[in-house]
Amino acid sequence: MEDFNDIKALWTQAAPKQSVDASIVIRAAKMYKARIILRTSAGILALAGALIVVSLVAFHYQFRFATTKVGIALVILAIVSGMLMNSQLVWLLLKPNSTMDNKTFLKTIKALQQKEQYIQTKFLSLYFAVLSIGMMLYLFEFTYGGLLFSIIIYSATMGWILFAWLYLRPRSIRKQRERTQKIIDQLEGVAAQMEE
Repeated sequence: MEDFNDIKALWTQAAPKQSVDASIVIRAAKMYKARIILRTSAGILALAGALIVVSLVAFHYQFRFATTKVGIALVILAIVSGMLMNSQLVWLLLKPNSTMDNKTFLKTIKALQQKEQYIQTKFLSLYFAVLSIGMMLYLFEFTYGGLLFSIIIYSATMGWILFAWLYLRPRSIRKQRERTQKIIDQLEGVAAQMEE
């Protein structure tokens, strides 16, 4: 009989399973989707601005070394590829219409998560490599001749690239993955509730 009392005590102490308000979760997921579209679109515009500046520099000045032209071409290639990759993210989120059901919305967010993982692992590595090589080649003409000036410029440039690669990128990736996973978990919770 004592075992029964222990079970009964545990039962009364257990917290009741809380249900999630589906409308709040869906609203939060849609706000998250809107923030991603806005942030990614702002990134595309920033890359477009950088592309315009780099293109103006490339066409306005006559460079002595071929390395400078190759460097500019690599920087432009990296910027255009970044714009295309971000455009795919925006298109992925804009493609579904606003009347989609929760399961379709969940699939869209999971597809976004997979696309983000691809971008954060493979694409960003290639992007940083091409951009870094392009910048180093571009800077060669301006640092040619002065050893101390070359060391300072290349050290500052590599320092910034390493800071962005080793500190900013992992931090940003971690935050983005946590946000996306939280929304997916909440949407899966709502989907499980609706099946019950």
